[in-house]
Amino acid sequence: MTWLKQIRPFPASWKSITWVGLIAGGLLAAIVIFLKPYGSENYTMSFAFLRQAGYTLAILVALLLLHPVELYVYHRQGRRWYLWNEMLYLPVAVSLCALVAVVYNFYVINVYTGFSWDYVYQFVVYFVPPYLPIMLPTLWFVRAYHGKIVIEDAVQKLAERVRISGENKSDFVECLDSDFIMAQAQQNYVAIFIRTEEGHRKELIRSSLSRIGAQLPDAVQVHRSYLVNLDYLKAVQGNARKREMTFSLDLDPIPVSQKYYE
Repeated sequence: MTWLKQIRPFPASWKSITWVGLIAGGLLAAIVIFLKPYGSENYTMSFAFLRQAGYTLAILVALLLLHPVELYVYHRQGRRWYLWNEMLYLPVAVSLCALVAVVYNFYVINVYTGFSWDYVYQFVVYFVPPYLPIMLPTLWFVRAYHGKIVIEDAVQKLAERVRISGENKSDFVECLDSDFIMAQAQQNYVAIFIRTEEGHRKELIRSSLSRIGAQLPDAVQVHRSYLVNLDYLKAVQGNARKREMTFSLDLDPIPVSQKYYE
């Protein structure tokens, strides 16, 4: 099932996901306004055009609500978004869009009171399915158009392995260049953190941090005890006295020295 791990473009920014929501929602609103399905040609409420155009905002709100969740998954995976992620995201996104749309339909389009889950069931069963062949491909292509693959360099380096040697010939760690996360000095040893499918693992070798740094020219020193791969940087936060770096993986924050801050 390796095909499920193909890397897909991901709309990481809020601007990108907003465009996705506006385009998908605009298409839905256009269908309702111009094709007039389900007898909507008889809809005579005041400001009918604006009310129906509001489906655009309903879809946008649903996708914006879901965006923090997909962003979390995206960063946990080292800024990668796989085909299986997209295949799981689409039905979840469409379901949330349907839920927000039914609330909008109930309160804004029809101005009903006494909201019930029976109304939700009727709406989802009878009104949502005909839109799925339109909305699912639209979301698929628009997300790809507004998304980006931001790890091209890491993908190109997948075949490049590095050997991090310690003071003894038998003391070494091998990993992919792109999987090195950070090195932490611990007295006479250095802990090497390496990304894995499950998260990360730690290897301990007898060496100095300067010796490790000489073998990893792309690693950046942020503290006297830490070398890091900035591909896994999430944020640098704090104040002038105390700053720390957080990772896109499940790792504890590490300190950032004033000397290396800039």
